[in-house]
Parts: sequence; structure tokens; C-alpha cells
Amino acid sequence: MIGRNDPCLCGSGKKYKRCCLGKNEANVDTLIEEELERVLGGIYEQSRERFDITLFERHRKRWMDTLGDYWNEKSIEVAATEYFLYVARQDIWKQYLDNVLNGSLRDTVRSIVEKWQDPVILFGTVVDVQDGLIQVKEILGEETFYLEAEQDLEEEKGLIIFGVGLRNPRKHPNGLSAVTSFMFVKDVNQAFENDVVELAKTSKLDNDIEFYNEHMLDIYELMLNREDKSIDDLINTKLTEDQQEALDMVQEVLDDVDAVPEAKELLQNISITYFLKEQPRFRKPNVIAAAVFNVALDLKILGELTMTNSEVAKRFDVSTSSIKTHAERIHTFVVEMQDKTKEK
Repeated sequence: MIGRNDPCLCGSGKKYKRCCLGKNEANVDTLIEEELERVLGGIYEQSRERFDITLFERHRKRWMDTLGDYWNEKSIEVAATEYFLYVARQDIWKQYLDNVLNGSLRDTVRSIVEKWQDPVILFGTVVDVQDGLIQVKEILGEETFYLEAEQDLEEEKGLIIFGVGLRNPRKHPNGLSAVTSFMFVKDVNQAFENDVVELAKTSKLDNDIEFYNEHMLDIYELMLNREDKSIDDLINTKLTEDQQEALDMVQEVLDDVDAVPEAKELLQNISITYFLKEQPRFRKPNVIAAAVFNVALDLKILGELTMTNSEVAKRFDVSTSSIKTHAERIHTFVVEMQDKTKEK
């Protein structure tokens, strides 16, 4: 227990009796939060005197030209400014923090600001939400970060989070707070994730900051352009004609058996993901379509609907033997996806 004459836990340097005695913990947290916000806000007040306005305007124009069809001007300006200060010109941010740290700060605030020297560009997947924290695992890196959840996001596991953050250990040793806000992206069939991973592979840049310096705008464009497209656009642009035909065959049979909309959507997503990730080889679309449908029955995606292998083969006009190999591979693929989701 802290004594009246002990240093106050808020980090002010004063004795407890002359500082926070009688105040509750929430008030102390509020004071610390307000001071952190003042430090963060100070960069925007001072930085314009220190960086090349012409260079910033060139960046800003490029971002406006690229993202203007997908996003409003204010949002683009915020994203472009974050990129400029925390990625492209980190020297401005670090020089500002040096000045802040040379001034007067509460000990608790100082210990947090010292961790802000290297901003984190977060591109990760929500793997768990509990105790008011969102657990996010990096996709391009190895770290797992913890974000404070403002509401119950239990049903949002699997979302991709993208944005610039600063380390904040107040709620968790590997906690992270957004500079302004993070983007939460529902990534149908992992198309967005796959595009960014491929971009990172082909860039051959040595580290994360070099990659994001070169391609952060590209990632925003992939994200926003993708959100502007429908699932039909994805099917038409990413799948081969044979894959599209197989998908149509599955949907026709689902209609025939009166499958519920949720089951149709799930099976469509599974099929597209399998086609994009595994690129299976098949001579006839109806063979792979029959295999997909067979797995849906085995895994109870279609509820209590049952059919024998012969009945499935007859519906798709194929032999039972031709279905087997493809069905086994798809079954393994889906089970592995489910296991990864549980691990997360």
C-alpha cells in the first residue's frame, strides 16, 4: 500500500498526500491520457514549421489523385499526413519527440513517450477479443499487438486491421494505440491479404518501414478499391472460366435443394478461396463442383441434408470415382482453415 509521504504513482514527482490522495484511479488515468494526447497533438502544431511544404503537398496531391474516387477528401488528408510524418519523414517525428522528452513530463507519460520513437504500421488479423482488448497478429511480421476495444467485437474475429499505431503498455505490455484510427477491413476470401502479401514478396525491400514507405498508398488503394467491388467482380476478374462454371453449377444445385442463404454464401466463399489459393487442376467443371458439394454435405454446411455419393454424382453427371480425390483435398483444405481460425 502506498504511504502518504511516498512518491505519487501518477508520476508527477510529488508526494502522494499532495497529489492524488483522495482521487480515484480513473482520474489519474484521465490526467495521463490528456497529457499523452497533448504530446501527440503537438506534432501537428509544430511540424509545419519544420518540413518542406512543397514536398508534403506533392505527397498530398498524389494521395488525392489516387484515392479520390474511393474516399472523401478529409480522410485522404488524414491518411496522407500520417504517412508523411510517421513513415516517409520519421526524422520530423523523432526530432519532435526529442524536444518533448527534454521537457517536463510525468514519469508515467515519459515512459510511454519513450516507446513512441518507432511508430508501428499495423497490418494484421484480429485473432481474439477478450477483457476489453483486441488481439491482432501481424500478417507480414511476427508480433502480436493488443488494442483497447471500445465495444464488444467478439463477432469480428478475422477482420484485418490497418493503420499507424504507437506502443502503449498501459493496458498490455505489447499494447498499441492508433495515431488517429485504425481501418477495420472485412476481407472476403482473403483477397486483400493475398494482394498485400504478394506485393511485399515482389517488392524485395529489406524491412517493413522501407516497404510501407514505398507501398503504403498502394495498400490503401487495394483496400478501398476492393471495398468498391462486389463479389461478382472478384469472381469475374480472379477466377478462370472453368472455375466460374463450377461455381455456377454448385449454386444451381444449392438452389434446387433449397439451401439457406447463409449456407450458399459460406460455400461460395469456401469455393472461391480454394480456387484462388490452391488453383486445382480439373478436366471438367462438374467434377470439382460435385466435390465441393460433397464436402458441404460431409461437414454439415447444408444442415441435415443428406445424399449418397451416387446421388451427388448423378446430380452433377459424373462418376463417383472422379469425385473422390478432389473431395478429399477440399475437405482437408476446409478443415485446416477451420483449425487455423480456432488457433487464432
